Amino acid sequence: GEVEVRAELKSETATHLVLKVCVRDTGIGIPQEAQSKLFSRFTQVDSSTTRNYGGSGLGLAISKQLVKLMSGTIGVTSTPGSGSTFWFSITLERVKLPCSEARQQLPSDMRPMLVVSWNSSTRNMLTGYLEAWGAEVSAA
Repeated sequence: GEVEVRAELKSETATHLVLKVCVRDTGIGIPQEAQSKLFSRFTQVDSSTTRNYGGSGLGLAISKQLVKLMSGTIGVTSTPGSGSTFWFSITLERVKLPCSEARQQLPSDMRPMLVVSWNSSTRNMLTGYLEAWGAEVSAA
């Protein structure tokens, strides 16, 4: 299995940004009828899961409170047997910071690159980094 954390800019204005953060896993998944209980304190979807995987049932309740304090939203999508995606969205005030140095770029003779990995998450992550550094990337 794997866990993927992704942050994405959903929208922006001159003064604010809307950020969505998703945490996706390829675990056991959560039945639809149990998903509404996930963000309650001391609640586990399945008590046998606590013994196998640990946890007190506070993590998501605390996350929900923190996101609410930031006027955001939080949720989950899940399919039993296929894993889950937990997400939150928040609006952040844009802050202008002095730029200490220019964005790093790869030397021009290193820009055509091939990324090969059997794992699509790894392949996508490496491709994203290399493209941000100015590479022309082919992935396989």
